[in-house]
Amino acid sequence: MNIKDQTLSLSGYFNLIWRDDRLDWSSMTDFTNVRNLFATQQELWRPTLVVDNSITDLSVISNNDIPMRILKRGLVYWRPADVYVVACESDITYYPMDMQSCVISLSSWAYTNYEVSLRMSPREVVTDFYTKNGEWEMISCSGDKTEALKSRGGTTYSNLKFTINLRRRPLFHILNTLFPVVLMAFLSAMVFKLPADSGEKIGFSLTVLLAYTVYLTLISENIPSTSVTVSYLSIYLSITMSLGTLAVLCTILVLNMHYREAEGQPIPAFARSFTICLMRLTCSGGCCRFLCNCKKNRRVSPEKNLIINVVGLEHLTKRISEKKTVEENEGCVCEHDKEVLTWIHLAKVLDSFFFIVFIVVNGFRPPDIPYSKELETQLRTELFRNYSVLQRPEEKVMINVSLSILTINDMSIKDQTLSMTGYLSLKWKDERLAWDELSDYDPINFLFSTETYVWRPSLLIDNAVHGISIISDVHTPMRIRNIGAIHWSPADIYTVSCESDIMYYPLDIQTCSVSLTSWAYTSNEIDLVFDTEPVDLDTYTANGEWELIATSGSSSGSRSKGDNSFSNVKFSIKLRRRPLFHVLNTLFPVALMAVLSAMVFKLPVESGEKIGFALTVLLAYAVYLTLISDNIPSTSVSVCFLSIYLSLILTYGTLSVLCTIMVINVHSRPDEEYIPNWLRRVTISVFMPMGFWKGSCSPSGCCKKKVEPKQTKTINVVSVSKIKVDVNEKSMSVVEDYDSASLESNDHQLSWQIVSQVLDAMFFNVFMWVIVLTSIVFFGILSNEFANI
Repeated sequence: MNIKDQTLSLSGYFNLIWRDDRLDWSSMTDFTNVRNLFATQQELWRPTLVVDNSITDLSVISNNDIPMRILKRGLVYWRPADVYVVACESDITYYPMDMQSCVISLSSWAYTNYEVSLRMSPREVVTDFYTKNGEWEMISCSGDKTEALKSRGGTTYSNLKFTINLRRRPLFHILNTLFPVVLMAFLSAMVFKLPADSGEKIGFSLTVLLAYTVYLTLISENIPSTSVTVSYLSIYLSITMSLGTLAVLCTILVLNMHYREAEGQPIPAFARSFTICLMRLTCSGGCCRFLCNCKKNRRVSPEKNLIINVVGLEHLTKRISEKKTVEENEGCVCEHDKEVLTWIHLAKVLDSFFFIVFIVVNGFRPPDIPYSKELETQLRTELFRNYSVLQRPEEKVMINVSLSILTINDMSIKDQTLSMTGYLSLKWKDERLAWDELSDYDPINFLFSTETYVWRPSLLIDNAVHGISIISDVHTPMRIRNIGAIHWSPADIYTVSCESDIMYYPLDIQTCSVSLTSWAYTSNEIDLVFDTEPVDLDTYTANGEWELIATSGSSSGSRSKGDNSFSNVKFSIKLRRRPLFHVLNTLFPVALMAVLSAMVFKLPVESGEKIGFALTVLLAYAVYLTLISDNIPSTSVSVCFLSIYLSLILTYGTLSVLCTIMVINVHSRPDEEYIPNWLRRVTISVFMPMGFWKGSCSPSGCCKKKVEPKQTKTINVVSVSKIKVDVNEKSMSVVEDYDSASLESNDHQLSWQIVSQVLDAMFFNVFMWVIVLTSIVFFGILSNEFANI
């Protein structure tokens, strides 16, 4: 049972029993001791039956090597054995703990339900000789005892269906699929247990994300590309991959918080309050384990020392004592200000919060016509006495053609081929086989014969890829009406070439054609014309990956071969790929990784992981480009937008590596090295506005931080008149105001480290805007083309 190809392969045999009175010797006393006779299908009549949902050989069941057992009352027993490979629409919803229900459809061919009627035996399916399968467990099998009628071209044929229900044995997939997937899901959260100063947080989270991408690719190769049902496992992997991407972004945030401590930046009041809330959420008993000491029924009023260093006055310090409010919560007093809340503490609190969040998220019949065997034998003798198989019925024979599609087996844009199961319905008139004017044979409405005894047109499918040969089937009988009209329906699996249009892959639409041409007989001798409906879809079974949206027939007139022209008709089939599978497994991961290319500029240089991050994302994109290139043809007639998009993102990723190298180079320059004036001016007037650097909108190009306190006390320092120390009852802030002259005169105001941070901010904005705009244009083009059909 192959759910990827949506096929069921089984070995078995049909137990066929019918009665032939011509073989009854029970009334012959000379042969009373003979109970059985044996003969093959070459000597006896047999019903023409086909397994009409077979995908390997859609021909009449035939076996010259298996004899038929004949009982003396004319009962014939025949058990033709074979390996039957049938189409089975897979339900992948619960893969790999899935159950599949497959059907073997047995139909009469050529003989209608008035001539051959199929009935189910008391035991529909015999499993006495069944050997168990290691991967699939057969839980039930049954047969529909009521005769079904299948219509083909307005004529009904007898049909029976055998249903086999299979359940996958779970142990292998639990150990090799589900268990590793769940383990890696929890690894996404463990990144928040790594210390920020270990230098391995980004490498850890990116490696887990890359492993999940590989696992998603492997699982996608084992399940069909169908959008009729969606595997919960694919959804789970997509969600976990999204969480992995979020884990990378959150890790970048944590590292940024951690390395701000070295820059000496004060923690804003909102960040302090938010951190205390997170501390309570991540601690037990309502109090914080971190930075808080819980003491019951006690109130403490410690003093807090805060040292303020004013830029330019290294020796100016001010010691300020303030009383702190002690919070009491359910009998527990938390002293969250006993120690100074630093950026490192904030990073640790975020790590704890993200760890908890990610762990939680990852869990009717007319009267019978009188019939005489002797009368039919006389009619056959009279009709075929002077009949020549090699002679055409008339000078120019009109052949009515139609194509009946049973199912689309595969549409491979890589090999540019279309494989489908179906049959051609060919109708023509042969006056030599008409008996409507012979009144002695009025009870006989039909005769059956094969291509061995009746002339047939030599036709071929000239765009077949697995061999070009004349359409021939000695096992499929021709139905001959009393007016000489012949109806022949040779069935086969047709694999034809189909030029793929990959421009909008994976939301692509493909148009393929089946070209039927007369061979040997020119257009003056055989003329192919369409029947009432060129393409019949009455018995069509939908494909899980491709949606059949339109069919048509076109007569291209005559096709010239040398000095002769031959009649030709074409059947066009228009298919549209079902989108859901590829949205989850191709477009969604691509869009996620595109965003990651810009996130390298949010990593602090001090983390030591900027180059590793950029190269890992670049490598993941290169792998994805390789995988997609394996699924599309190497054609330059049309270019795939997805390939262009991936190439652009790959280019952006390469540029991000180069820009990261430049940022690290700038950051690593010593403070003693002088910053050129042109770089200073470009940084202030261009880079800072592009990076939305704080305060870059001021005329002086200098950073300003404004605070509007409720109550302010001013401490005047004699030597510096422009410095004000504002003390609030709950917090203290420093307001620094410089003009452009002071900035240009003080080398400490713009250091190489600040220039590298400005470059990081500018590159992040530029890359993010370019990636977002490129993605919007790409997805807009695909969606617009898909919606217009």
